[in-house]
Amino acid sequence: MRKLLLVIFVIFGNFAKGQEVFLNLQTNAVLQSYSTNKNTKRTETSKTNLLELPFLDDFSFSVLFPSNSLWLDSAVFVNNSYGTNLPTVGVATFDAIDKNGKLHKNVIPNVTRLADVLTSKPLDLYYPNDMSVFLSFYYQPQGEADAPESTDTLMVEFFSPVTSKWVTVWKAICLGSSVKEIYPSSEKVWKPETAINKSFKHVILPILGSNYLQEGFQFRFKNFVSINGLIPSKIGNGDFWNIDYVYLNKGRNELDSVRTDIAFVQPTQSLLADYESVPWRHYVNNPQAVKMKEYMTINYRNNDNRTRTIDSLYITFKDTLKHTNASKLEASASNIGAYVEMKPELPIGGYAFPVHSDNKAVFEIQVKLVTSSSFDPISNNKTAYYQQFYNYYAYDDGVPELGYGISGSGTKNAMLAYKFTSYIADTLRFVDMYFNQTYNNESQKYFDLTIWDDNNGLPGSIIYRQQGVKPEYQANLNQFYSYPIADTSNLVLSGTYYIGWIQTAEALLNIGYDINRNAQNKIFYNIDGSWQGSAREGALLLRPVFRKELLTSIANNLENNEGLIVYPNPASQYIQLKFDNLEENEMDVLLLDITGKLVFATKNYQQDELIPVSELQKGIYILKLKMPTKTITRKIVIN
Repeated sequence: MRKLLLVIFVIFGNFAKGQEVFLNLQTNAVLQSYSTNKNTKRTETSKTNLLELPFLDDFSFSVLFPSNSLWLDSAVFVNNSYGTNLPTVGVATFDAIDKNGKLHKNVIPNVTRLADVLTSKPLDLYYPNDMSVFLSFYYQPQGEADAPESTDTLMVEFFSPVTSKWVTVWKAICLGSSVKEIYPSSEKVWKPETAINKSFKHVILPILGSNYLQEGFQFRFKNFVSINGLIPSKIGNGDFWNIDYVYLNKGRNELDSVRTDIAFVQPTQSLLADYESVPWRHYVNNPQAVKMKEYMTINYRNNDNRTRTIDSLYITFKDTLKHTNASKLEASASNIGAYVEMKPELPIGGYAFPVHSDNKAVFEIQVKLVTSSSFDPISNNKTAYYQQFYNYYAYDDGVPELGYGISGSGTKNAMLAYKFTSYIADTLRFVDMYFNQTYNNESQKYFDLTIWDDNNGLPGSIIYRQQGVKPEYQANLNQFYSYPIADTSNLVLSGTYYIGWIQTAEALLNIGYDINRNAQNKIFYNIDGSWQGSAREGALLLRPVFRKELLTSIANNLENNEGLIVYPNPASQYIQLKFDNLEENEMDVLLLDITGKLVFATKNYQQDELIPVSELQKGIYILKLKMPTKTITRKIVIN
């Protein structure tokens, strides 16, 4: 059984020795955070309104889930991360994860079980005796993630309004390193086995007979998975299939594989040369030091079998906070040959983001193709990237496709170090990390949060070390957990430094790993006393966070209690307030996390009343006691 891990890089020795490990996720961070924050279930659309032909979805205009104007289900993940060599930007990914971002409840290790389902809304397919109605789609096993194994299946079913039954009309079954397509309703195999590779495969299915050519016809995709469970701590998502360009219409035939469509096939990325994001204050104070890319690579394809003309191609830069007017960069029109994929590089070396005095900035970078709409579906003719400047440095895009760790014999004191270079000197306040959840929380082993200085391009001396830290999980939109830097350290960083950990056990900590961004030359690990570079391209979900002196005034207030005592502090279950010479009658209590988000509030607080904190994440919080004449602020720690 090879599916213990998606990829294992053995740096030296055999599997028992310590090594880097890259593995599948047990959860989907994006879907999990969406489900938790929305706290709502997706409402299925009524079946009374039938869709008319044509039916077309290339998943280029959907976010997270397939469009509810076309589909009834929301288990599959619409993304730009898992597919390779896409027909158009965006794919729908089938795997072992449900719409909440967790393993499907019915998925059992080492047993083949149904996972994702994607069902079309009912269609008006009443075309009696029509022989030209066909459904087509592209599919890809594995892509950038875990390949399906034997018995793992992707299938298509048709629903007959006459018999009220679903019938399997096509399925792809993995046979080791190859795929066999089977048409069960025809009781024959139409295609030989093909090797699993990075290409999408085209399928076209006829819809024939009075059972299907009716009002209320539906079709659906399903996948079956068989995740491996030999090592419970490494049980994770797997058996990936991607689908794209689902097209149902009449007037077609079984050779109709041509799409008269010019489309983007990859999204736009960050304009920063070295980072995905940098602190806005650092950019404003030293914009000349922030290296920008010389060119923006744009990736689009002509899916047609004839040459087509692009009328124009342009980029729009827009300040979403509206401090400046949008600017536009336009390229000349051109022809694009049949089935040709273009990757033009537009020069943007002279562009600089306009500065302003806010503490953050977000710029929309939209790229758009203008073609003749008479032949070209326009939904996939634009793509956008949001260049975000907040208070952290990041190499990652915020979405982990894999997990990363150091595991094996001799890794009890193993070290991981991630290289950063700050543009200005600033006080480090937090280290944000995203750890993937594992089966039975097996990865929650203690480590020492550690920071090193630079020694000729490698981690040097330790300048900060915090013991007793372990992986923590967030379930809100800010998926990263913020590990505070001790206030007493006054840790000012500038130039090059390294952030990571020293392990206290031979255990895989499983931090998030982004395979769509590349900071490989920034990742170092040390098992036997010498630092090694990482073995594959990717980026860790780890970010140094810098803030203005957010806590200074609060800390100073602790020395002048103004008649207010907060206890216990640190707290784990509850806190209470005691007043000394406070004569105010109206007192409201607010509790905010370090980002300013309100997590608790009560009016007309009475002395010694319990304020529950047991449900809060560990960390630093700000307590405000508001009175008609003044407000008293305190810093409290939840542990």
